[in-house]
Amino acid sequence: MLEVRDLSFRYDAQPAIVDVSLAVQQGEFVALLGSNGAGKTTLLRIISGLLRPASGTIAFDGQRLDSLQPHRICDLGLVHVPEGRQLFPSMTVRENLELGAYLPAARRHLAASLEYVIHLFPKLGARLGQLVGTLSGGEQQMVAIGRGLMAGPRLLMLDEPTLGLSPALATEILHTVRQLNKERSLGVLLVSQDVVQALQLAHSAYVLQNGRMVRHGTAEEFLGDESLRQAYLGI
Repeated sequence: MLEVRDLSFRYDAQPAIVDVSLAVQQGEFVALLGSNGAGKTTLLRIISGLLRPASGTIAFDGQRLDSLQPHRICDLGLVHVPEGRQLFPSMTVRENLELGAYLPAARRHLAASLEYVIHLFPKLGARLGQLVGTLSGGEQQMVAIGRGLMAGPRLLMLDEPTLGLSPALATEILHTVRQLNKERSLGVLLVSQDVVQALQLAHSAYVLQNGRMVRHGTAEEFLGDESLRQAYLGI
């Protein structure tokens, strides 16, 4: 489904991503792990078209993405839920969600998508007319994920969806993502500091260090090998 090969990117003269390759298959849940500053957010921004790579290729179902605008990438079914939620606080929950279905293909399924999001996050059903800025952090994250789902993704990239949330809410959010992965065969590329929970839910994992991909394996391999956990994840 998603195939990234030999991707590199620089901020001015400083290398941020160096010869990175990864793949996410149809229905696969992949965790992208690494310390702060490792390049995880930069990598997601490159894949979604917000940054242009210096070299390398990105393909989604065989179609090259590295020269496409972000809205075209989204329209193909690769949707990015950014770190920090990036919501519109002075707009209502409904308005924020409906923005996710802005593109024509998604707009045709707006009503059904909204119904599914409310089924997935029942708390939002009672808050559709409420301003997003008045919601709790956990509820805002539900809106951010819901907005991504409104775009009709086949692969969902989530950047730190549990950041700043209580442990209970973080667990709820991650298990909801896994539910989506199972119910809809939705590909997931997850960036998360909740390393253990991410590995418990994911099929496979990649580790970035200083902009380089240093490890790839199954989630079970990481969880079951103490030396791997200590060397690459610090746990």
